[in-house]
Amino acid sequence: MRTTEIRLIPAHAQSDYDSYYIVELYENDEYVSTVECKGKSLHWCRSISDNWASGVISVDKIQMGFTSR
Repeated sequence: MRTTEIRLIPAHAQSDYDSYYIVELYENDEYVSTVECKGKSLHWCRSISDNWASGVISVDKIQMGFTSR
């Protein structure tokens, strides 16, 4: 079973970004990867989550970094 955790990362004074989201990806309760969503909306993060859970996003695509484009 594939699951995700969406987290809000607070802004830091030394960062180039304001607060941003990350999506942590799990498969069979084991951590797979984290997708940083700097400059992306919560809606975009939820799409990543839904696509991971439904199998649209593969581990290979995550490892190639397709979501950062």
